[in-house]
Amino acid sequence: MINPDFWQNALDNDGFKVGAIKHEILHILFKHIFRHKDFSHKLIFNIAADLVVNQYIKSVHLIPGAVHLEDFPELNLKPHQPLNAYYNALMELYQSRQNAPGKGQGNTETSQAWENLRKLLDQNDPNHQKHAFWQKIEELSSAERDILESVINQAIQNTLQNTKNEEMGYLPAALQRYLMELERSLVPIINWRRVLRLFSNSSSATRLQNTIRRPSKRYGTTPGIKVKKKQKVLVALDTSGSIQTEELVHFFSGNQPYLETRL
Repeated sequence: MINPDFWQNALDNDGFKVGAIKHEILHILFKHIFRHKDFSHKLIFNIAADLVVNQYIKSVHLIPGAVHLEDFPELNLKPHQPLNAYYNALMELYQSRQNAPGKGQGNTETSQAWENLRKLLDQNDPNHQKHAFWQKIEELSSAERDILESVINQAIQNTLQNTKNEEMGYLPAALQRYLMELERSLVPIINWRRVLRLFSNSSSATRLQNTIRRPSKRYGTTPGIKVKKKQKVLVALDTSGSIQTEELVHFFSGNQPYLETRL
């Protein structure tokens, strides 16, 4: 949600509005709204999060005062790094200045970076006001956050599935890699041991088959009958060498009770 006053007054042209929408979408995409609670210095976290997303937005779409990597020249911040990298670098700068005698003094480059950080740490800075609702997410219960994240994950998956490959090609390479990794992480991992156990426990249906090899136990006549399971498990062994012997031993030793009755 974007503050209506901020939308009408600070975003006084369509370009700024486009940038603001992209800005908020990227924060959600990178899950910054859920990570706020994991960092001790909330204001520096806000700045680090903005450093991440603003790299993917055209400068003409960013409002004056938006934070850029170039605002901290002596830190040599590299583009497209994880949020933690920017947070740690800013915290190191902050702590060094807090502990140094004569705060704010030093060479020109260092003073420039510290001055920029000091201004951004002002509680009244509009950049922090944009992230005010993150605190409300932090106050949600664990179950509520899980539900919210699940809804967002589903929306991301739906968007990726409806996005053509050529459209993805217009995105920056770093963002494409992140989306591919995120999509892979959202694919549910199947617990094959549980599936095998459920199959074994639920596939007890049998059928009768005549056989001349076994006389009837009741009447002593031939042909007799043989009870056969209706379902069976097919196990295919990969002999290419990509599976180690230890893995095969682990598979068969842990599932022998189920396999003996179904193979």
